Amino acid sequence: MEARPPARPPERERAATDPKAYRPITLLSVLGKILERIFLKLAVSMTANLSVSQHGFTVGRSTRTALNSILGTARDSTEKYVQCIFLDISGAFDNAWWPMVLTKAKRGGLPPNLYRLLTNYFVDRKVGLFIGTEVSWKRSTMGCPQGSVLGPALWNVLMDDLLRLPFPAGIKVVAYADDLTVLVEAPSRSEIERRSHVALDLIREWGGRNWLEFSPAKSCSMTVKGRLQRPPTVRMGGDSIRPFPRPQCWEWL
Repeated sequence: MEARPPARPPERERAATDPKAYRPITLLSVLGKILERIFLKLAVSMTANLSVSQHGFTVGRSTRTALNSILGTARDSTEKYVQCIFLDISGAFDNAWWPMVLTKAKRGGLPPNLYRLLTNYFVDRKVGLFIGTEVSWKRSTMGCPQGSVLGPALWNVLMDDLLRLPFPAGIKVVAYADDLTVLVEAPSRSEIERRSHVALDLIREWGGRNWLEFSPAKSCSMTVKGRLQRPPTVRMGGDSIRPFPRPQCWEWL
């Protein structure tokens, strides 16, 4: 695999010396892309029964259907308040842990022959970073390359059981790829806080089992139905998730 970074850092205020400022796209060989496309056509069972809450990389669903689901919940809720919590997964695609991807693919009905092929496909992977005439190679042990054919499907497989967690009443989750929205319907501010605490604990524990971390500092919440004198206190693992006014939060996202 080959990754070429952009000529300059595209990200906000990060310095050019900060590696996280760059967002390289992974370029696979032509044969690698052909193999991945064939694999996807054969591995229909792996993606056929994914949660309807996943709107990314899914036929018939899109950002529009994800947004409609969020707004529809706010509009149709019988509760007095609806709080939206927008969660950020730190380095989501880069940190997809292959053993867990394989476990979930097998659990999802991937045939034994394709499971062995996928297992072998993960063996001895290397990523090359090309800058001018210089190249640096590193062995890869995790990640769904952004720019690959198979990566998005593997990410959806990894995320699927998060969307099926036993959330308490009044909780709904909507995903678009690695963008996760938690909707909390409740009759009061205190109940928003209680229900969100339970839901976010479940999500954080899921992240721990799957070697993925959520970033409360990059997450935000806002009230999309009802008006409160002060926003509810939403926490994840002891860290506060900042409340944003409606227009500011939509713009920020």
